[in-house]
Amino acid sequence: MLFQRAALIAALCSVCVTSAQINIFEDDEARLRLVELTAQLEQLEATVQELSLANSRLNTEKQELLDLVRELTGLIDTASNTTSQQNLRLDELKSRLETQLKDFDAQIGSDISKLSKSLDSSDSNLYQQALTNYKRTDMAAAADLLRRLLRRYPTSGYAHAAYYWLAEIAWEQGNTESARGNLIELLTMYPDSTRIPDALLLLNKIALTRDDTIEAEHWSRQLLERYPSSSAADRHQIAPDS
Repeated sequence: MLFQRAALIAALCSVCVTSAQINIFEDDEARLRLVELTAQLEQLEATVQELSLANSRLNTEKQELLDLVRELTGLIDTASNTTSQQNLRLDELKSRLETQLKDFDAQIGSDISKLSKSLDSSDSNLYQQALTNYKRTDMAAAADLLRRLLRRYPTSGYAHAAYYWLAEIAWEQGNTESARGNLIELLTMYPDSTRIPDALLLLNKIALTRDDTIEAEHWSRQLLERYPSSSAADRHQIAPDS
């Protein structure tokens, strides 16, 4: 019960934190984020179930230990009449008790560590931590977390956004080649991503900085024709040469 409560509280806290940070996402990602958070909660619930089963087993072992303690107590109470055989039994019980207590403590530590790692290194948490660092202008830390997310969870629902933010970070650092590479990766692997309009706008900007007017016009046309009602299209029409 201890692990089940701890896991459920941790899972609920994770969801609450994510909900509190929803304002850092674009409006058109909100629905997708809810679906992804539901999947993350289901994953955590599976972990909780696994720990609950382990906890049940540990409770059984704990009961066995209590039975041993009661037996030891009974033997100690009659110590004056203890025979040589009873002394051997006492030593055996003490040894078993010490061993099982050590195993019990080790299992508790292992289960807590497993739950902690499951919560701290999830794709959702890595993504949230990356955006937090980005807002703090710690670009190196943000980029490292995003790359870690892509390595550990290549099929994550956050992968498409990770490529976009890696491009934004590279763009802000003046690395236009890296920025362009991440954006092309995004367009190729995730053609239905909600980040496509912003990616097209950033590709247009990159092309303009390289004085490639043909490519800039290509991305501009893609943006205005495919996503005329997007906020990226609005920003582009307000400042088309920016």
